[in-house]
Parts: sequence; structure tokens; C-alpha cells
Amino acid sequence: MTSRPHLNVHVRELVLLRYVLIIAVSYLLLMRGDWTTNSTICAGIIAAALASNVVLGRIGIAKSAGRFQVAGVVVVLDAMWISASMVLTDSGSPEFFFLYFFVLFLAALAENLLLMLVGVIAVCLAYLWVLAEKDPSTVWHQTHLLEITSLFSAALFYGVLVHRIRSQQRHIATVEAADRARTELLATLAHDISSPTTAIGLGISSLGEAVERGDRNEARPLLSLVRRNSEYLRQLVQNFTEYARVHAGKYRLRPTLLSVTAIVQGSVDQHRLAAQARGLSLVVTSGSVPPCLLDEVAVTRIVDNLVANAVRHAEPGTAVEIETSTADGRVTISVANAGAGLDRDVHDAVGQPFIDVPRTHGGVGLGLFIASALAEAHGGSLATEERPGSGWRCVIELPLIVDGEGGEPPTPTDAPAGGGGR
Repeated sequence: MTSRPHLNVHVRELVLLRYVLIIAVSYLLLMRGDWTTNSTICAGIIAAALASNVVLGRIGIAKSAGRFQVAGVVVVLDAMWISASMVLTDSGSPEFFFLYFFVLFLAALAENLLLMLVGVIAVCLAYLWVLAEKDPSTVWHQTHLLEITSLFSAALFYGVLVHRIRSQQRHIATVEAADRARTELLATLAHDISSPTTAIGLGISSLGEAVERGDRNEARPLLSLVRRNSEYLRQLVQNFTEYARVHAGKYRLRPTLLSVTAIVQGSVDQHRLAAQARGLSLVVTSGSVPPCLLDEVAVTRIVDNLVANAVRHAEPGTAVEIETSTADGRVTISVANAGAGLDRDVHDAVGQPFIDVPRTHGGVGLGLFIASALAEAHGGSLATEERPGSGWRCVIELPLIVDGEGGEPPTPTDAPAGGGGR
């Protein structure tokens, strides 16, 4: 069962204020107008305005519809039907003129200064038409010119005021979002550091007691526990440090001519012991990849993160497949495992920090975020896909730029402040 989307707050404000406008026009026409003339037509116009507002309240749900377009149509139509009602009932009192200010306020709700200009032009033209229909000789009278000037002044005031208020609201929302991100970062850091530090502390205490007793058999697993948690803590701190640099846009790329194949092989050798401990085999398939201009530290970090994630999430006794290839001026590094895979609704969040990924064995999503950000800094990309059967594949694409070929070498750049990825 799907819930009905919430009415956009700006459309809701527009609808409510239009109801007030329609009621005000109806009241003024009843009290001031001459209903013996064109009363049926005028009543039909008001009924049409009321029906259009009901329709707007029902279909104006999605923000993608565009406040600018909706408000623009509403402002022009309201200026037209109010003016037509004034002409048909021969009502030209000052109270009707002030209704135009109400129409301009509707334009201000769209938070767009261009729409305010369109609105005031539409309102002024409508009012000039009313004056021309009543008495053409008084159109350019000093009083009417002052009224038109006041409309332009009100439009400018509304536009600037609303624009500043909305800008302040957006700034406050940005500050609050940044504050929430910092709070989340500190909470995640505290949570993830507490587990390994507790294990290390207990392990060292127990290890000291085992050494005092001279029990080597008990000391060995304790030493392994301390080493494993120390390595996890080191990787965690390194991830958080790199996340802070990437998030702040301070990660500078320094491209040099390097061998992607050699980097991949070095990363595989580094993770081979961890893979063997889980009964995994690392299978490397290397295509013909020429030396190319990339940042060695960044590419090494990308590959290390992908291989580490694949080893961590693979089912014991399966294989992790690492493949390098080139096509269409791109270097492709693919890392795949056989495991539980990811739920489809999680794929869109992969590459973002602090995601809640089910069926994981630790981690907070920083590894793929960093890999994605570093790939994008090179002009590349990260993507994930489900493998047929089980498991998932992570694919990194980087530009293939060979020294002296394929265009100018990349200059040192800042890593972006956000990871892409799927």
C-alpha cells in the first residue's frame, strides 16, 4: 500500500491564499458591484477560479512540477479574471485595486525575482486594460500612474524580502545538516573505536597474565587477537583520516606514470593472508594495461579498499576475482566476490559514507566512499552490480592516459567532497 505524496508546502500556501483572494473578490463584487449587468458571466468566472484552485490543490503535489511555472500561470490568470470581473460589473473602487497587491504576493511565494517581474507586468497591463475599458481618457492620469508605480514598488519589496528570507532559511538548513553530519561522524567514530580498543585492552591484560604463568599456548591466540584488532583500528583511523581529507576537498592528486597491474598484484599479495584465514582464494586476471598517468597513492588506496571489502564480505571457501582491462580509453578494475550480495534498495547508497548495509561484517561504508571520491577526482567512476547467483561486483573506471599519448596528462586536483557511485 502506497501513501499519498504530501502536498508541497509552497503549493499549499498558494492554494490557501488563493481561497482568501477568491472570497475577497466575491465579497467586493457582491457589496460594490452592479449585479444586474453580466452577473451570470461574472459568477461563472468566480466559479472557474474556485474550481482551478481545487484542481491545483489536488495535482500540485510533486516538487518537480516547478513552483515557478505553477505560480506564473496562477498570477497571470488571477490578474485576468479579477480585471474581467471589474469590467463586467463596472466596479472600479480602490478596494479592487488593492487586490492586485494580493496577486503580487502570490508571485512572491515562488521565491523567484524573475516571476515577480512577470507578475507586476501582467498586473499592470491588466489594470491598464480595466482603465481603458472604463474611461480611455483617464488611463494616463497622474493618479493611475502613481498606482502603477506603487505596484512596481510592492513587487520589488515582496521579491527582495522573500528572497532574503528563503536564502536565510536555506543557509540555516545547510548549517544544521553540516552539524548533523559532524555529530554522526563523532558518534560513529566513538562507536567503532570502542570495540577494538576494548578487545586490545582485555587482550593485553590477559596476555600479561599468561606470560607471568609461562603459558605460551594461551598467549598465542591472545597475541593474535591483539594484532587483529590493532590492524582493524589502524585501518579505521586511516579511513576516517582520509574521509576528513576527501570531505574537505583537500586530497591532492599527483599523477605519475605507473603500472596498474603491479598495484593490483601488490594489493592482492597484501590481503592474501587475510583471505586464506577465511578460506578464500584470490584470482587475478590481468589484461594488457600499459603504464598510464595516475596518482599512485590514490589508485593503491582504491584497489586496497575494493579488495578488502570483497574479502570481508565473501562467503568462506569461495573466490574473490580481481580483473584489470582496458577499453575505449579507460582502465577498468573489477573486484567480485561470491557472498550474500546486497539488497537492491541499498545499491543506490553504495559509495556514500555511513550507510547501513545489511549482512556486513563490520565497517561503516567509508571504504567505498573514499574509493569513489578518488576515482571521480581522476575523472573516473565507481559502480556496483549484482552477480548472477550471488555476490556482487564493484567496478572502477579510470582514464587511460599514456605519457605522450591520449591527450594532456592530468594536473594535480582536489578530490571532490562527495563520493558518487551507485
